[in-house]
Amino acid sequence: VAAANTSILKLWGKEAEVIGNPLLKALPELAGQPFPTLLKEVYDSGQEHHGSETLAFLVRDGVLEPCFFNFVFSPVRDPRGKIIGVSVVATEVTEQVKAKKRLEESENRFRSLVFDSEVSTAIYLGKDMVIDLANEKMLQTWGKDESVIGKTLQEALPELENQPFHSLLAEVY
Repeated sequence: VAAANTSILKLWGKEAEVIGNPLLKALPELAGQPFPTLLKEVYDSGQEHHGSETLAFLVRDGVLEPCFFNFVFSPVRDPRGKIIGVSVVATEVTEQVKAKKRLEESENRFRSLVFDSEVSTAIYLGKDMVIDLANEKMLQTWGKDESVIGKTLQEALPELENQPFHSLLAEVY
């Protein structure tokens, strides 16, 4: 670690004393993780490496914790073009990744509720009432198969024309 600003030290959960130490002495928890190998590949090849929402385990406040980062490893060259190091620019995105996972889990639970329901259930999107979800009971009620998903209700069930369903749904919308 030739240099480290306060932001990267904070991300690592380390103090400035790590500067001047070999990477695995400064951050021993990286042993067995892909980062030392990736850094060596960037150093050896001269090719940048980008990571997006990449999982890393770091010791912070004495506890090994999972963290997620967007990062770029770039070769550092001397004036003659010889690679002399690797620059690390990283942004922690742990909270965004956790929020996205919670949202996905919530959506999966919701979809399970729809699909597992004993009642004919469908979800329509937008003013045009595009069929987003329909459980097996609803498909049976309609006498249709999964090919109706993604179509508007009017396209999928033209037989409802001149019945009150479209106006009722439009009013609810």
